[in-house]
Amino acid sequence: MLAIGLSAYAVYNAFSPLPPLQERSLFLLVLFTLVFLTQAVERERPAQVAVDLFWLALSMATFGYVFIEHEEIAFKSGIVTQTDLVLGIVCVFVVLEATRRIVGWALVVTALVFLVYVFYGQHLPRWVGGHGGFDLDRIVTTIYLSGNGVFGVATYITFKFVFLFVMFGKLLEATGALSFIMEFTRSLVGRYRGGPAMMAVVSSGMMGSVSGSAVANVMVTGSITIPLMKRVGFQPHVAGAVEAAASTGGQFMPPVMGAAAFLMMQFLAVDYLQIVKAAFIPAVLYFIGVLAGVYFYALRSGLTGLPPNELPSVREVIREPQGLTFIAGIGLLIVLLLLRMSPVQAVLRAMTVIAVLGVGISAITLFLQDRGRFVSAVPGGALTAVKKGIQVFEGTGRDFVTLGTAVACVGIIMGTILMTGLATRFSGLVIGMAGGDLTLILLLTMFASMILGMGLPTSIAYIILALMVAPVLIKVGVWPMAAHLFIFFSGMLSMVTPPVALAAYAGATVAGSDFWRTSLFAGLISLPVYILPYAFVFGTPLLMRGHPVDIILTTATAVAGVILNAYALVGDFKDRAEVIERIVVFAAAIMLIAPGAMTDVVGVVLAAAGLARPVMRRVALANATG
Repeated sequence: MLAIGLSAYAVYNAFSPLPPLQERSLFLLVLFTLVFLTQAVERERPAQVAVDLFWLALSMATFGYVFIEHEEIAFKSGIVTQTDLVLGIVCVFVVLEATRRIVGWALVVTALVFLVYVFYGQHLPRWVGGHGGFDLDRIVTTIYLSGNGVFGVATYITFKFVFLFVMFGKLLEATGALSFIMEFTRSLVGRYRGGPAMMAVVSSGMMGSVSGSAVANVMVTGSITIPLMKRVGFQPHVAGAVEAAASTGGQFMPPVMGAAAFLMMQFLAVDYLQIVKAAFIPAVLYFIGVLAGVYFYALRSGLTGLPPNELPSVREVIREPQGLTFIAGIGLLIVLLLLRMSPVQAVLRAMTVIAVLGVGISAITLFLQDRGRFVSAVPGGALTAVKKGIQVFEGTGRDFVTLGTAVACVGIIMGTILMTGLATRFSGLVIGMAGGDLTLILLLTMFASMILGMGLPTSIAYIILALMVAPVLIKVGVWPMAAHLFIFFSGMLSMVTPPVALAAYAGATVAGSDFWRTSLFAGLISLPVYILPYAFVFGTPLLMRGHPVDIILTTATAVAGVILNAYALVGDFKDRAEVIERIVVFAAAIMLIAPGAMTDVVGVVLAAAGLARPVMRRVALANATG
C-alpha cells in the first residue's frame, strides 16, 4: 500500500504540486517508511524488528516535522530551535542508515568524508580546500532545513521527473514491451553472426534508456540474452560482458537517458531537447562500436546466428499488440518532446495512451475469446488493466527505493559542497596540478570521475561529479554541455571498469563466469566510451554543434574509427604479423575518432596499411573458392 501510495502521490503532485519543502518531505517520509517497514516485515527475530521500527519512528519524526512545519521553517529563515537541531542530527543518521542498508557502504563512506570535511576542514591548509569553519546551527540549516541539502535539487529532480519515467518504463514492461523488444531484435539481427549478442546490445540499449539502471537491466534482459549467447557458442565471460556493456550504454541512449537528462537539464538550465540532441551521436557511436566488437568476435570464433526456424519476421512482430503499444508509447513521447512539451506532461500523456491501448487490447482479446460478448469483454478488459495498473504502481514504488534513498544521501553531500565552496577549491587544485593543460585536465577529471563513480548508481555519481568536476572543465573553456556529457560518460565507466564494475558483476552472476574475465572483456568491448568523451570535447560537431557538413564528416570518420577499434581489439590473434597489423589499425581508429582533417588523413593512411594484407588474403580466398 505504501508503494502504491508513493506512486499515486507522484502522479497527483504532477498536476497539483505542494509547496517545495512540503512536497519533498512527504516524498521522503513515505519512501523511508517503506524502506524500514519493508525490512521489518522480513525479519525473523523480534529484536531485529524492534530496531527497524525504532529507525522507522525516527524517520517519521524527522520528515514528518518538516512536512507539518514547512511554513514555520520558511518563515524562520535560518533561525534554528533546539527541536530543529536535534531532528536535523537525527535526520543525518536516518539517511545514512537507510543508505547503508539499501545502497551499500560506498555512498555512506563518501557522505561521511564530506561531513568530516565540513566539521574539521578549517584545520586544513587553504590550498588543499581548507575553509573558515561552520557552527552546528549553520550545518543543520543547510542540510536539513533548506533546499540545498536533503530536500535539495537531487530530491526534487528525482521525484518530479525521474519517478514518472521509471513508472513509464514499468508500464511498458507490464504491457509486454520486453518481450516485444526481444522478438523485434531477434527478427532484425538474429540471423547474423553473433545474432544473440547483437540482440543483447540492441534490446539492452532500448530498455536501458528507459530504466536508467545498468545493473537492473543486466538482470532483466540478461536472463534472456545471456543463455542464448552461450547456446550459440559465446564463452560465458564474453556473454556476461556483452550484456554489461550494452546495459551500461543504455543509460546514455536518448530519448530518456535514464535520469541523466533531467539532472543535466537542471544543472545546465537548458531545454531537455538540447541534451537529447547533443547525446544522440555519441550514444549511437558507442553502440556501433559494441555491435562491431560482437561481430568480429563471432567472426574470429567461427560462430553463427540463430537457425531460421527460430526467427520471426519483422512484420509479424510489429503486428503483435505489444508492438503497437510500445511503438505508440515511445513514439508519442518522442514527438511530444520534439514539440518542446515539458517532460512531465509528455510522459503523462504517453502513459495515458499506453493505458488506453492496454484496456482496449485486453477488451478485444476477451471479446474474441468470448465469442463476441461485449457485456463480459469490456468489464473484463477494464479489470485486467486495473490489475496491471496496481502492479505498475507497486513495482515503481518498490523499485524507486534504491534511487530515492541514494538521492537523500547525495543531498547531504551537496549541502556540504555548496556550503564550503569546495567545488571552486577543487577546480583550482586540479587546474594547478595540470598546469592549465586541457588534455591533462581531461585525463585527471576522467580518473577522478571513475573513482567517485565506483560502487554508486550512475545517476548518483553524476550528481556528485556535476558539482565537483564539471566546474573544472568549464573554468578552462570547455563548452558546458560537453563538460557535463564528458563527466557522465566518465562516471558511467565505473560500471564496466575493474575493480568494482557493478554491471560486469551482474553479468558474471547471470552468466556463471569469472568476474575479472567478464569485467576485463566488458571494458575492452566498451573502449569507445573511454575515447569518445575526448573527441566531443575537442570537436563539438559530435554533439551536433556546428555546420551540418562538419557534423556529417566528423560523424562518418568517428563511425569508421569505432568499427576499426573493435576490429583491432576483439578476438584472438593468429600470428605476430597480425598483432602488428591490429596495432596499426588501433592507431588508425584513434586518429579517425579524434576530430580534425589532419588526424583523419593520418587515420586513413594507417588503416590502409593495417588492412592491406588481410583484405588481399580475403580477396585471394574468394577468388580461389569462386
